Amino acid sequence: MIMPAVLKYVYILVRISGLFVFAPFFSSKIIPVYIKAGLVASLAYIVSQSVPITIEPVDDVVAFSLIIAKEFIVGMALGLVSEMLFDALYVAGEIMDLELGFGIVNVFDPFTQAPRPLMGNFVFYLSLMVYLVINGHHRLIEAVVTSYKFVPVNGMTVSGSMIKKLVEVFGEMFVLGIKISAPVLIAIFLTDVSLALLSRAVPQLNVFINGMPVKILIGFGVVMLMLPMFLVLLDVLFNSIDYNNLQMMRLMR
Repeated sequence: MIMPAVLKYVYILVRISGLFVFAPFFSSKIIPVYIKAGLVASLAYIVSQSVPITIEPVDDVVAFSLIIAKEFIVGMALGLVSEMLFDALYVAGEIMDLELGFGIVNVFDPFTQAPRPLMGNFVFYLSLMVYLVINGHHRLIEAVVTSYKFVPVNGMTVSGSMIKKLVEVFGEMFVLGIKISAPVLIAIFLTDVSLALLSRAVPQLNVFINGMPVKILIGFGVVMLMLPMFLVLLDVLFNSIDYNNLQMMRLMR
């Protein structure tokens, strides 16, 4: 029989590992695996010493494996909700790129080791810096600790409401992406209308060739002007992460 203290540590370790696999920043491939493993092990020890958790002895290997799977799913669900909402920044960047003519331009993202849209990378890393400055990563760890108040060890149940919530968060990702990119969308639309009217007035003007630099210049200008408002949108995004994680905890018990 495994000692209760060891079981407690293992269960917490697995739940935090689930978060680290999917959560923004923690899931980054740029962070070496051994650093992630050390951080997960350290956090699991700290949480095990500070959070009162009731552990029942387990003699059956199948039952133990089932509990491990449940604990991983709890952490995975919290990390997945956070990651999907954070990916709204990439959605916004992709929309901006298409409007500015950068649709075929991708840059290598060291965080995901995959090509990402140009403006998507800019918006994502700017937001990530803000998120780290306001200790957003601490809020993710706090979410795991808080989850034990709603979902005790071996208390997670997969329900239709939980799946529905994940689908809702997936949809919210696109809504937030459109909201973030809305100023650029409006500015480029007005620019296209102006260029169309100008081409009717001056038929000799090659709108396609001359309009592209104008759209890029106006797009970048709008992005710079919207930075103060962008912080407000980030506040909405970060609060949405906390709110949806709390809702997910309630649906998993």
